[in-house]
Amino acid sequence: DGALRIDFEHVLFYYSCYITRVATVLTRIQWQDQFYLLGSIIMPKVVDHQQMREQLAEIVCRSISQNGLENTTMRELAKAAGCTTGLITHYFPNKNTLLIAAIRHAAGNQLARMEEAANNSPLDLVLIFSRNLPLYEDDKIAMNVWLALWNQSLINTELASVQRGIHRQYLKLFQLVLTTAGVVNDEKKALAQAERLLAFINGVSIQVLQDLPHWPADRQIEELK
Repeated sequence: DGALRIDFEHVLFYYSCYITRVATVLTRIQWQDQFYLLGSIIMPKVVDHQQMREQLAEIVCRSISQNGLENTTMRELAKAAGCTTGLITHYFPNKNTLLIAAIRHAAGNQLARMEEAANNSPLDLVLIFSRNLPLYEDDKIAMNVWLALWNQSLINTELASVQRGIHRQYLKLFQLVLTTAGVVNDEKKALAQAERLLAFINGVSIQVLQDLPHWPADRQIEELK
């Protein structure tokens, strides 16, 4: 009986040690889970704010092009972006800042496409300047935004100032391409030629958007030539 009692006590001892160890491991795992959870709360996901602004500006451009300026509201934009109106107002406090972001985004994309085409050698003037015609969907969206905000700029001095600044960027790039290609050597003459060319492209773009079936891409290119 004494030997049996000793063995039983040993079993109880080892069993209690096992239970304690298991409890310790479970507690550690639970603590680690809580730590990781707490860490995810304390250290939120890093957000690229500039990228977020660009994404929202793209949504604004598409909304203006598809739904019109009047129907481009904070509520509709939040729905399209899959976020709250509070997130949008965090980046753009009012509709005016949204419109400015939209026109800069649309123009920036067009200018970037022009600059990319201008990096080719030899210079293909038709290719470069055609990047401002509504040949593709993104170009049509950009021109729709530009036209919608032209009208708005008549009563919005801040927006008008931004548009004039963007217009000067286009002229400067047109002038640079013309002088680099050797079409015009004199800077003043190159600027005058750039103004005429930009006015022509804007006029064709308006006609295209008003009557798409009669202005396929090949006709636009032919007129530019």
